[in-house]
Order: sequence, then C-alpha cells, then structure tokens
Amino acid sequence: MPGSDSNQIPAIMKLVSEAQPASILDVGVGWGKYGALFRMCLESGYANLSDRRNWKIRIDGVEAFPEYIGAIQQAIYNHIFLEPIEQVLPKLGEYDLIFMGDVIEHFPKEKGRQLLEALLARAQSRLILSTPNGPYSQGDILGNPFERHQSYWEIDDFLSYPHVEVYANKKSIIAVLSRFPIQQAGRRWAMGGYRRQPWTAALGAYLKYRWQRCCKQRQKAS
Repeated sequence: MPGSDSNQIPAIMKLVSEAQPASILDVGVGWGKYGALFRMCLESGYANLSDRRNWKIRIDGVEAFPEYIGAIQQAIYNHIFLEPIEQVLPKLGEYDLIFMGDVIEHFPKEKGRQLLEALLARAQSRLILSTPNGPYSQGDILGNPFERHQSYWEIDDFLSYPHVEVYANKKSIIAVLSRFPIQQAGRRWAMGGYRRQPWTAALGAYLKYRWQRCCKQRQKAS
C-alpha cells in the first residue's frame, strides 16, 4: 500500500508532541506508521503492546479499505473503524487531536471542506493534516478506489481558517487548524525543512523571536 512522504515525520511529530494529546484520531490508518509513532512518543515509559490495559493514550483509527488492516495495526490502535470517514463521523465523540496524513486530496474539494469542518468541531486541541504541494495524479492502488486523488489543495485553501498555521516545502503542505488560538513557539517561522506560509507569517514569527531575544539580553545586561 502507498505511504505518505517520510520527510514529513519530524515536523508532524513535533506538532503532535507540543499538543500532548490524551486522545488521537488517525484518519486513514494505512500502514499504521503514524499510530505507531504516536504510541511510541506519547506513552509515558515504554508502551507494552501486549498489555493494552496500561496504555495511557487513546489512539483510534479510521480506514475505509479493510484489506489494509492486519495484526500490526490492530496491535497499535485502541480501535479502528473499518468504514469511510463519512460513515464514521456520526459515531465520533471528541478527541484532543485529529490527524489526517495525505487524506484530504482523496475527496472532491467541497466534500473535503465539509469534512474538515466536521472534524475540526470534534478536535479539542487541533486538527493536523498533510497533503501534496501541487497537482499529483493517482488512481486506484491494489484494488482500492479510495486511493484516487480527487482534488488539489493549495496553501490558500487553509489560510482562511481563523486559527491556523501552514507550513510547506516543494513536496507537501502541513496545516494545523484549531478552534482556539494556537500556542506556538517563538521560533516558528520554519520547522523540519518546512517554511511557514505565507511569507508575512514567517516574517512576523521571526521578528517576534528576535524581539523576545533582544528583551532577554537587555534584562541580563541590566
């Protein structure tokens, strides 16, 4: 089965670790790569996959193509919904964090926007997603019609949300959406090879960092 660009991993894991979620919904489980990374990085101590009773973090997944799911994924997630996300939505409660790794491009644009709104309403902290940066054609893979790319998303498609951070490199876009102001690090003009978008946001973050650093130096000197 296909997988998202591995160069995204450091930036995505930094964003997830900052949120410190107690519950995560992974939309589009696939290999289960991100579920495993979330489990490994967020559990206190060592997560024993054979003793689910001691798991501290609830990580649920959604996978529209059941043939992708095997023993590995079942060992990582608390629960996996084996249905398209549109059918799962009415059953969902709230999660601290919702993650969509290279999923939104598999929906027509308007349905994708509706899905983002529905998921954002269920994300207590933030909704993190990635998508290719530029048109990228893809059809069925391994007999899975859900692998078709049906839309192309640009940076501007995400900037209209009230509380958002958008990062991009030449290959992909990472967007962080929230219902509330996002607490961000002062240096957040670039992250893991991704540049913050638009350039005015990157410049603003840089100037804020430089000002804070200048103030600290003055305090030490006084």
